[in-house]
Amino acid sequence: MIGDLTREVLAGPMLCSYGYYDPLYCNDSGLFFDVSYMSFRDCCAQLAMCTDMIFGIVMTRQRNDAVKFSPQFFPLQYDIIYRKLDQQEWNFTFYFQPCTIEIWLCIFAACVTVILVKVLAENSLLRTIISRRNPVARHFLNVINELLLCWPIVLQGNFNSFALKSMKFIFAIYTVFSMLLLISYNSKLTSLLATTTMKIPFTSLDDMLQNTDFTPVILYGGRQEETFMNTAYANKKVLRVPSHKKGIESVYSGKFAFLEALMLVENLIRRNCSFAVAPNYLSKEAIALAYSKQFAYTDFFNSKSLLLKQYGILSCAFKRFIPSWEGCANNPFNPISMGQTIGLFILMMAGIFISLICGIIELIVNKFLN
Repeated sequence: MIGDLTREVLAGPMLCSYGYYDPLYCNDSGLFFDVSYMSFRDCCAQLAMCTDMIFGIVMTRQRNDAVKFSPQFFPLQYDIIYRKLDQQEWNFTFYFQPCTIEIWLCIFAACVTVILVKVLAENSLLRTIISRRNPVARHFLNVINELLLCWPIVLQGNFNSFALKSMKFIFAIYTVFSMLLLISYNSKLTSLLATTTMKIPFTSLDDMLQNTDFTPVILYGGRQEETFMNTAYANKKVLRVPSHKKGIESVYSGKFAFLEALMLVENLIRRNCSFAVAPNYLSKEAIALAYSKQFAYTDFFNSKSLLLKQYGILSCAFKRFIPSWEGCANNPFNPISMGQTIGLFILMMAGIFISLICGIIELIVNKFLN
């Protein structure tokens, strides 16, 4: 009924100081279709000056000065729509995450304990102070050398005092210890590498304007025109487009961000997973009917719209003509190959072999010197 009455009110095109308005061009086919269509075309910046009624317009303070609004039909959230970046966010500090401070403190404490026990066992503190052959300076230098050398191979000091089987036992302990660390490290590192994290260029409008080179895209005469009338954004570079299609094309082709309600451009994006929405939304507005100041049937239409809202007809029509956004299913795991972790394995094994070679060379040198 409201659709029939309004079609009589909006009988045909008209020209006014605010521009040319044609209800047929704006697809005047009833109340609910216009709620979903005309709001995102926004045919009406101040269009109530031309007509008696318009459907699905966002309620704002400046528009409230020129027109009267009906009770709210449904809320509308404005988001920042941008194209996902091709590269992933690689945080190189994740290589050190498995190596927590507690683990290294335990290793350091074990090394220091073994060094002190070994030094005190070989040279007692009292004999070091009294004896001229072992001054304190030499004792301190030996401790520094022990700290700088790796444990447990070179840490044992005089290798010629140990039998060959003992040396094999020490090497075996070191190898097992290193492999346990390698397994623990690789397991945690693999779990970190398997989680994909796409790089988010910005979180809000202020973050985008201050820290990135993205350019905001808005509609001519749209809701966001009032946002950029604010003194904080008055001198910012803005791209204005005549339609949502042009806005989505701009976002897809360059570093632009479309400031619009996601539900109103869902039919253009569809299942294109290259688009994303910033974590923080711009604003939440209310959609309603707009009347001219001279419209005589305001109370009638308000009462009918309240009845439609009360009986759930508005919500059903909203779900029918404005379907909910179906986001792309993100797979939280990314399969990795052995090549991504083989470098760590080679590095660890190289350290083990270098330690073994240094230990053998030191044994040979000490044997010839003695």
